[in-house]
Amino acid sequence: MSSGENQTIYAPFSLITAKQETQEKGLLDSGATHNFIDIRTVIRLGIGTKRLKVPRTVTNVDGTMNRSGSITKYANLEFTYQEKKQTLSIYITNLGRDRVILGLPWFKTFDPKINWTTGELTGELQARTTGAIAQINRLTQATEWAIKAEEIKQRLTEENIPEAY
Repeated sequence: MSSGENQTIYAPFSLITAKQETQEKGLLDSGATHNFIDIRTVIRLGIGTKRLKVPRTVTNVDGTMNRSGSITKYANLEFTYQEKKQTLSIYITNLGRDRVILGLPWFKTFDPKINWTTGELTGELQARTTGAIAQINRLTQATEWAIKAEEIKQRLTEENIPEAY
């Protein structure tokens, strides 16, 4: 999906976490040295993060420093595009109006097909959280569902057992 006059291309994709599946859009930016995700998206979706051993400084496209300062955390997401799967690191920062930026590492990994006339990514893109945190969250959610299902069931007591029995 192209955003009109400035010729930026956004790729819609489903993002699957242990808690939910949402529809997101990522800015395709082959000039970005890394992949990035907005801190608000990480919080909203409960994506597990890891701390970088060495913080990274971020320079915006216009050469200024990112107002959020250095990047100290990242997440690993498993991307699927055109039947190819690959886990990629995605750095967490304040992206302003964007939620996800897919940069050069994503382009090199997937060599995406883009219809430059319509400004659209060809094929389906998907991302999902990975690792132990995702597994723990899945188990926690399954436990919550089981508890709710159990609460709905009517408990047998002397009052609700028919007299014939």
